[in-house]
Amino acid sequence: MPRKQLRPSIKLRKKFQPLIELCRNKVLTSPSQTSGTDIGDKIITVCVKWGVKEGARPHYTVPDLPQDFPTGVVVERSDDSIVIRHNVVALLKWFKARAYCNYDAADLFSMRLPVLMRLAKLELKLDRMLEGVDADLQQELKKDIDSDE
Repeated sequence: MPRKQLRPSIKLRKKFQPLIELCRNKVLTSPSQTSGTDIGDKIITVCVKWGVKEGARPHYTVPDLPQDFPTGVVVERSDDSIVIRHNVVALLKWFKARAYCNYDAADLFSMRLPVLMRLAKLELKLDRMLEGVDADLQQELKKDIDSDE
């Protein structure tokens, strides 16, 4: 009796590798979710163009998605393809559950945390340094204005 295959075939892994990389890059380059900006609070999405197959009803096409693949919002529909906007977090979770990759969005966010903390510290240092420079510039400006009068 054959063993259960632990990982998908190489052909399937190569097929989904660009989508996995795109999702990974989207997560790693997205703004911090604690930034307080509208961009940081938005759901991270990616648009994918899928082929079509015949649906249950005649003359009705559906996207050619793998079984149990996370659904998304249809953005554009044509005769030979359908463009769907997918949630990156759901995609990475699906890929990790089926062993296409060994990370999901939570793992990638935790990888970003040390880098974001260092950036926050550098930003705080720059703010403190510029406060001193700003105070000095304001005093110099006040002296120049007083001397002109």
